[in-house]
Amino acid sequence: MRNESTGGAVERLSFFEHVQKHKRALLLIAGLLTASGAALMLSLPVSLFPDITFPRIVILADNGEEPAERMLVEVTKPIEEVVNSVPGVHVVRSVTSRGSAEISVYLNWGTNVLQALQILQGKIENIRNTLPPTASINAQQMSVAVFPIEGYSLSSDKLSLVELRDIALLQIRPTLLQVPGVARVEVTGGDTREFLVTVNPTKLAQYHLDVRAVSDAIKKSNIVASTGLVDNNYQLYLSLISGLLKNTDEIGAVPVTVQNGTVILVRDVAQVTPSVQDQFIRATAHGHDAVLINVIKQPTGSSVEIGQQVIEKLSHMKFASQVHFENFYDQATYIAASIASTRDSILIGILLSMLVLMLFLRSWRITLVMMVIVPATIAATFLCLFAINETINIMTLGGIAAAVGLIIDDSIVVIESIFAQFTLRRSRNEEGNVSFVVACREALHEIMPAVIGSTASTIVIHIPLGFLSGIAGAFFRSLSITMVFAMLISFI
Repeated sequence: MRNESTGGAVERLSFFEHVQKHKRALLLIAGLLTASGAALMLSLPVSLFPDITFPRIVILADNGEEPAERMLVEVTKPIEEVVNSVPGVHVVRSVTSRGSAEISVYLNWGTNVLQALQILQGKIENIRNTLPPTASINAQQMSVAVFPIEGYSLSSDKLSLVELRDIALLQIRPTLLQVPGVARVEVTGGDTREFLVTVNPTKLAQYHLDVRAVSDAIKKSNIVASTGLVDNNYQLYLSLISGLLKNTDEIGAVPVTVQNGTVILVRDVAQVTPSVQDQFIRATAHGHDAVLINVIKQPTGSSVEIGQQVIEKLSHMKFASQVHFENFYDQATYIAASIASTRDSILIGILLSMLVLMLFLRSWRITLVMMVIVPATIAATFLCLFAINETINIMTLGGIAAAVGLIIDDSIVVIESIFAQFTLRRSRNEEGNVSFVVACREALHEIMPAVIGSTASTIVIHIPLGFLSGIAGAFFRSLSITMVFAMLISFI
């Protein structure tokens, strides 16, 4: 029995001696992991919530001014029949109104939404010839990224809504689309320039014409077409002709027909006046009509970084003095404030823990060890989050904040046990010189089962949260995974 005990002690001693022998290599590895985590923490995407893909697909159908009864029969019902054949569909809901239909497809949690969307788009394309030719069908998945991260308004007391919308579409929108991570820029409100052609029925009857003849003449003239290739000096040039109509005079000069050698123009049978397209959405800012610009990011983009780049791009743009351009919604600022608040809470918690250690343990060495272990564990946790493509959000930071107390608690138990064993051996002065390696071996051998049980019980408690379904699981999965990573790294 004594030999077995001695053999076990030698085996344990050899392990700690091996660790002691390679302590520099182990410290180097720990330092590299900590430095890598700290560096990757600066490059991780920052968002308000975790990147969640809701199991929902929305199909938007538009067919002009078709009555709701016809839309229901010709568009909504055929699409609903197709949707029901897609694997993973749980519930289908639709709302049909005049000229439009919105069909919401709810899938089972865990279904591959992108795959279901591709299958659905293919099935809709298969029945496309049975739908009205003028109907436009758009299917897209719903996620957190569909909501704007930046919002701006354009208003003016001097410029018209047509000019404001042109500024938004032709100047601001192309500039913002150059920002990496921006998925699309939506422009809402304002007026779209149009020309109104009011046909005189008496003159139409006089020339034996109808409205379709005038409409067809304008459509055929308002085009850009190619006349073919031109060979010049061993080079081929593509020649184009432009018939785009730019003002009322050009529209009025469009020929409609020729009768008895006389060309009948549009202005002979109709009156052309400037006008604007009918708008069913009105946008205002400070009580005045305005044009709104919403920036939507890609699902994997960083809201804070994209917001900063958008602000930088807009700072280089110059607008006329009569144009009022301002930001009315900035998610990046809110996220940065939330992240900063959570970060400050973590730092305050660490400082308070250090103060408690100094007051109760009265050892600056133990306090120094805590000041090294906690930031190193947090940095290594960010390295693990980077490996699984997780973002910095309020859930992951909340998991780190909750794990800090447990990390300090486990560290205090281990370090205090080691120092207690070392002090006890030094007081007894066993074997002449007190070996710190032996003290570490005996202390860890004594408390290892308790530390393993404590860490394992904490990890096991949070594992079920990673398997929750629904919205709760989508949010709390990030928190539980972060805590599991932090506890495992702290234990190591």
